Amino acid sequence: MAAARADDSDTVVQLAAAAQGSRGGRARAAQRLSAKQHGVTPEQFAATPLSPTAEHYTSYPLATAWGEPLAGSHGRAAAVLLDLCRSGP
Repeated sequence: MAAARADDSDTVVQLAAAAQGSRGGRARAAQRLSAKQHGVTPEQFAATPLSPTAEHYTSYPLATAWGEPLAGSHGRAAAVLLDLCRSGP
């Protein structure tokens, strides 16, 4: 999200590279492995809606990040996105 909103190509590249190495991707991989170990198919996993708690946990910070300007130091939006990436197993 931050990369998509960046003002220059160097920042786009930097933020996109950081997102690739984020913990969010590792958390999703761990979720898929756990589902597989419990006999949940990828289709069942994909069709399972978010719980209200999970929806709230992710929707508010993402809305905050989209609403904050990314100019300058990328301040609050970057902090919110970083916090989301650090959470998980």
